[in-house]
Amino acid sequence: MYPTLLRKQFGRYYSVGTAWAKLIGHPKFMHYAVQHGVPKKWFMQFALRVMSNLTDGKDGDLNDRLMHAIVSLARER
Repeated sequence: MYPTLLRKQFGRYYSVGTAWAKLIGHPKFMHYAVQHGVPKKWFMQFALRVMSNLTDGKDGDLNDRLMHAIVSLARER
């Protein structure tokens, strides 16, 4: 039962993480992200929240709601 519960709870988040891992594996994307994203404090705070799953979901601030929307659109694994 544990794998089923885990998949139900975190499956969509895992899908987002997998897509993110593939995206950052592309050198052109990483070059752009480092050049334009890393210097921006809000972008890095959002990235930290996403990578650590420290969001308040749809009840949080704009970044939390954005992450909730991204996860909601992801396919369930």
